[in-house]
Amino acid sequence: MFERIMPTVLDGKIVASQLITKLKERVASERAMDPSRAAPQLAVIQVGDNPASKAYISRKLKVAAEIGILTQHVQLSSTSSEREIEEAVARLNDDSSVHGMIVQLPLDQSVKSPESWVNSLLDSIHAHKDADGLATANLGKLFVGESTSSRWTAAIPATALGVMRLLQYYNISPRTKNCVVIGKSRLVGNPTAQLLLQAGGTVSVVHSQSPDWSFLTQRADIVVVAAGVKHLLKPEQVSEKVVLIDVGIHKDVGGLSGDAHPETCAKVAAYSPVPGGVGQLTVACLMENLVELWKRQKK
Repeated sequence: MFERIMPTVLDGKIVASQLITKLKERVASERAMDPSRAAPQLAVIQVGDNPASKAYISRKLKVAAEIGILTQHVQLSSTSSEREIEEAVARLNDDSSVHGMIVQLPLDQSVKSPESWVNSLLDSIHAHKDADGLATANLGKLFVGESTSSRWTAAIPATALGVMRLLQYYNISPRTKNCVVIGKSRLVGNPTAQLLLQAGGTVSVVHSQSPDWSFLTQRADIVVVAAGVKHLLKPEQVSEKVVLIDVGIHKDVGGLSGDAHPETCAKVAAYSPVPGGVGQLTVACLMENLVELWKRQKK
């Protein structure tokens, strides 16, 4: 009887650890060449006290310290007005000791602001301090191909960059491959599709308004599922040759799981686990953005 070969696990912990070590060495080397140069500094603006956001920020501050990056954690109450949040961004824009900042999303506001205002807030971050790569100016550089995963010139959304770093580590090239991205968010889906396209992939993007897309994923070589829907991707929707990158994360009784059904992961040629996959790289790639921004800013 034919015995199926076990799928390759794309271990994000290994990739993130190596990237963090490389960034630590780069910061130390830059400062050794110029001892008067200040260490890179990241500011994190948090609105409210969401437990998940607190956990994410704690992880970011820990990794930053490991690399040699200074941090500011600016915590605002959930009752803060839009003006107060805007003023916090403006203060950090004007602070020359801060080389990059992020606004932790989603905002934990007592009265939720419209998405258009949140996008405007992200755009108010100076492009050369936009560590998340979510400002329109930096997204524009990504979408026109000026900044890519192999030729970084402006900050790239960290999770999308993490997907590419994971593929690169395992020598999985999108070039000439059929790639499907499930999800079209500003944070993950759209930038991931652009990076795959720049790397030579033939890319399809599907989302909640798409009709049945199974015929696309069944023929795909690489599938990135980033829809935010637990166990959305079923085993019958993919082939055994596919490389599956699962960006979703959901709480289960037994722990965490992703946007792909566990049986889907068991079927494919290679997959990123949840936890332990792309999530590990999101923070590392945020720090990669920050170090690159710091290197490009004059004293």
